Parts: sequence; structure tokens; C-alpha cells
Amino acid sequence: MFLLSIVLALILDNNGSNLFLESLLLTLINGCIFATNLFVKIGIFHLLIQNMQSFSNNLPLQNVQKKRKFASLALLFMVFASFYLGETYQLATLEYNPKIKIVGHRGYVAKAVENSVEGLRVAKKMKANYVELDLLYTKDHQFVVMHDNDLKRLVGLDKKVSDLPANKVIGLKIKQDGHTSKIVSMKDYLKIAKQLQMHLILELKPTGNEDSSYVIRFVNELKKSGMENQVKIMSLDLPTILAVEKLDPDLDTGYVIPIQFGKLPNEPVDFYAIEDFSYRPQLAEEVHQMNKKLFVWTINSPDKIRYYLQTPIDGLITDELKTTNQTKNELGHDKSYIDRLLDLIQPLQ
Repeated sequence: MFLLSIVLALILDNNGSNLFLESLLLTLINGCIFATNLFVKIGIFHLLIQNMQSFSNNLPLQNVQKKRKFASLALLFMVFASFYLGETYQLATLEYNPKIKIVGHRGYVAKAVENSVEGLRVAKKMKANYVELDLLYTKDHQFVVMHDNDLKRLVGLDKKVSDLPANKVIGLKIKQDGHTSKIVSMKDYLKIAKQLQMHLILELKPTGNEDSSYVIRFVNELKKSGMENQVKIMSLDLPTILAVEKLDPDLDTGYVIPIQFGKLPNEPVDFYAIEDFSYRPQLAEEVHQMNKKLFVWTINSPDKIRYYLQTPIDGLITDELKTTNQTKNELGHDKSYIDRLLDLIQPLQ
């Protein structure tokens, strides 16, 4: 199922840039993993019950039948035990990594609208090392802080940022989960971040309507702000981030990869950002051998946060800054045997 789904996805989208296909592929693979684990557990349970009933009722079993039943039971048990033994061994050998940078995904969305100045300020109070934000390009070649090109989700307006001039976008009221704010320009956002002494990760999100001066305008705007040494720049669009790197090799650039199979490409960037599904410990080792860094997004569940804080990654991108801080404090203290045992059991439940 894995191979067929991957081949089909590559045939339909050989560039790997179709988010719908990527989501579908991820859902299918996760479903296969879940079904396999469920089958193994139910299979073991079924065989145990069947054998217990046979023995308790003293039913006559042929030697061949006994051997087959025990062979099936042993095989399923070995698969089941190997899976959990490997996972438990991996967890048992983990150690807290205090060097991991904590990144507030679009600010701190639990207390403010995503990509808002308020979210930036709260993330600073929550002691995030970085705040990640998204940048879109307006029709008159200005940069605004916004994730969706379509304004419908946060503004309620059925228009696109790329089709409007900046003065029709900046200042629009945005709402999310009971919080309100307004869209700001990249210039104003960077100004406030500089005052707060907050480091940033800027994600460039080209929509296909950018002109040839797109990257040049971005780099010039960044340098005018005086924040070039306090930011990292990344993008899902490889040509865009390579253009930034080529224009100014001193800038800290990164390539965002939604789904990664096999080795990471050795691109001329300074870091990679991958999502949870693609992470493997070997990837971190590969990236560090290339003298680059690895960030993982978007990690929100308590178990996942605890796990990743004990891996060799360089940055953890999360919406849950409070939970991450609490987990860091817990992991930073010496643990008793019982504490360690609970760490091993919890992710396996």
C-alpha cells in the first residue's frame, strides 16, 4: 500500500507540491499503520482466547493444528513485541536536549490571532526563542504578514491578498477563536520585533503572481529593518529560497519540506524544516553531517513535545508554548526511576 500510494502520488504530481495529494498520501499511510497495529493486537488476542478455550475444555487437537496455532501465535507475538521493543528502546535512550530552539508557530495562537502583533508580544512573554510568521506579496509589490492568500478565513472577505494593493489589505480586521487584531505590513512587524529583541523565522509564501523583483524587494526591505542578523528565512518554494541565498549568502535560509522519503537533498541552504511524519533520527544526523540544522513542525501534543525535546533536532515549531515550557522544566530536572518509567509508558498508550 505504501509503495502503490507513493508511486501514484509521484505520477499525479512529480514535483511534490500539491498539498491535497500530500495530505491524502499522509492520511493513507497513517491509516495503513493504524490498521496494521490494530490487526496484530486483535490477532494476538483472538489466538490467545481460542487456545485458552481449547485447553480449558480439553478439546482434542491434532498435533498439526496445535503447531499451526502456536506458530501463528508466536509470529504475531514477535511482530507485536518487536514493534514495541524498538519503540521502547528508542524512548529509553533519549536524553533531554536543552539546545533546541522553541519557535512560536505564527506567534502564540492560544492567546492571539495568528500572525498578529499581539501574538508576537505574547510569544515573547512565553520566552519563545523565535516566532515564525508568513509573508504574502500584494499587487503593488508590498509584503504583509498573513498566511492565507484568500482573506475569507480570517477576514470574511472573498478576495485574495495578491489581487489587492497593500493599502486595501493592511489594517483589515482579522478574527480567530475569540481574538481580534489587524493585518500589518512586514515593515511594521519587524519594527516591533526589533524593539522586543525577538528573533524571527520569516516564511515566504509565493502565490505565482510575483514579479521578477520579488526576492530583491524582500531582501532590501529586510535590510532596511536592520533585522537581517536576527531572522531566518524559509520557504516551501525551493527556487525562491535559493534565489534569496544566491542574492545574499550571509542570510540564514531554510527549505520547508512537507513530506520526505529517503535522504534529504543537499541544497545550498542553512537549515531544513520538515513535518512530524517525515522525521527520523537518521535525518537529524544527515543534516548535521551536511553542517546544517533541522527544525520540525508543527508539534502540539504533549507526548510529541516531550519526545522531540529529547531528540537531536535544532528547533521545535509549536502552537503550544505553555506546554512546551512546562515539559522543558520537567525534563531539565533529574529523574527518579518512576519518572523515567512513566516517560516510557505514556507514549505507548
